Amino acid sequence: MKLALSNSRNKLSPRIRVQYRYLQNDSKVIKLLYPATLDNGILKLRSQQERESIVAFDQAAQQGRFLKFVPASGAATRMFQDILDFIQSRIHNEKIDQFRMRRMRQLIKWMPKLAFYDLLKREMDYYPIEVNRGVENHNDISQFTFLMFTPGLNYAKKSKGLILFHKYGEESHTAFEEQVLEGLKYIQDGQKKSKFHFTIAPDEYDEYQAMSKLIKQKWFLKNQCRIDISFSVQDVASNTIAIDLQKNIIKDQKGHIVMRPGGHGSLLSNLNKLKADIVFIRNIDNIASESAWKKTVYWKKVLGGYLVGIQKQVHVLLKELHKRPAKSSVIHVCERFILKELKGSFITSYHLKTNSEKISILKQFLNRPIRVCGMVKNKKEPGGGPFWIYDEKYGKSLQIVESAEVDFSQKKQRAIFQSATHFNPVDIVCGLKKWDGNSFDLRQYMNPKAVIITQKNVNGIPAKVLEHPGLWNGSMADWITVFIEVPLETFTPVKTIFDLMRKSHLQSHF
Repeated sequence: MKLALSNSRNKLSPRIRVQYRYLQNDSKVIKLLYPATLDNGILKLRSQQERESIVAFDQAAQQGRFLKFVPASGAATRMFQDILDFIQSRIHNEKIDQFRMRRMRQLIKWMPKLAFYDLLKREMDYYPIEVNRGVENHNDISQFTFLMFTPGLNYAKKSKGLILFHKYGEESHTAFEEQVLEGLKYIQDGQKKSKFHFTIAPDEYDEYQAMSKLIKQKWFLKNQCRIDISFSVQDVASNTIAIDLQKNIIKDQKGHIVMRPGGHGSLLSNLNKLKADIVFIRNIDNIASESAWKKTVYWKKVLGGYLVGIQKQVHVLLKELHKRPAKSSVIHVCERFILKELKGSFITSYHLKTNSEKISILKQFLNRPIRVCGMVKNKKEPGGGPFWIYDEKYGKSLQIVESAEVDFSQKKQRAIFQSATHFNPVDIVCGLKKWDGNSFDLRQYMNPKAVIITQKNVNGIPAKVLEHPGLWNGSMADWITVFIEVPLETFTPVKTIFDLMRKSHLQSHF
């Protein structure tokens, strides 16, 4: 549909006006100082620290303090983009380069090993070849069309959570089911209950609910596990506008402003509403087959237990700071803890403050949500990494920074970003309770200016699109942050279908 464009801002809501201003200015608020590296922002735990963390984790798990939060609403279109492009090239008789042809042939060869193959074959056997999307003369793509469209599995329209990822004998599991089963290995409480929350697409709610019911029944009968799975959708109120290259707000033919999903930063509201205690965050596609879970589960416990330990110390210090009057010795203990354990810093003027003023600053620093983030060695994956950035409030702070947040027109900023030694695999555990037991209002600890602006096509029109501050970027900008190095083997994402051909996803076959 051809879109009508308008640069008129009359009758725009305050929310749209703010978004338009961000898109117009397109300024980057992140100022990188240098990468976070081992012993300079990223911890490499000793064996004793790992053991102590696991003990702390097990105690907290028994108390039912953990929940697993999985963003799962994203469509799997990009996962299958190579196949979709190949189908289009075949339909239009376009020349296909040797590299792409070789990859497609490799995929055809490996297809019987993939978890969805048996279901795909049944679909193909059921329908006559003449319904095969009008490409029956191209036998090399017949199974691709049944995989992507209807009739067939229609995977091009599904979210990744509903894609069959792994095969175990005669049984295949979706990414959704695998995330639940992996979570059962570490977040069960003393009553064998585990809590999960998935953010999903609205039109897939019934399908997820049906799968959830089957999983709960199966595992209760198998070993009396009680699984609590809840769902939420991204609030349409978090949708954002786009502008064309002439800075006109894009509208449809009826004159309505085109609103688009506002990125994973929109999920801060979903996380906030849970009022949970300690939450693990993990992307839906970062899940290996069961034979590779042992190391992942071990490091989940380490990260979670380390957070429990840090949180306990923070809460003890805050209780001391809230006593009347607080002892001056408590100030020195807090300062050492912030500098040594939390890798924090103070602005220069802090040392000129009175004790009363220092106590106020220390309370503000410590009374924040806490996150412990696993970091893997950089393997040049697209995405963000750990950095020290300039912070007006604290002088500098540790942040996860995406490439879209960096002003690459500045050579120094580009060089700093490219020199990162570690990568963010989205392996995060969050402490969301205050020292007094109440929940943080997470909206108070984000940087609203840290929006992400990217260039995309909106219904065929080149456009700048706005995303809210990323969930683990600007939305957690004012959190206490700890980075810990974890093994690369714990990072097993499925960004394209070819990733399912890796050992970490096929081990179940051998």
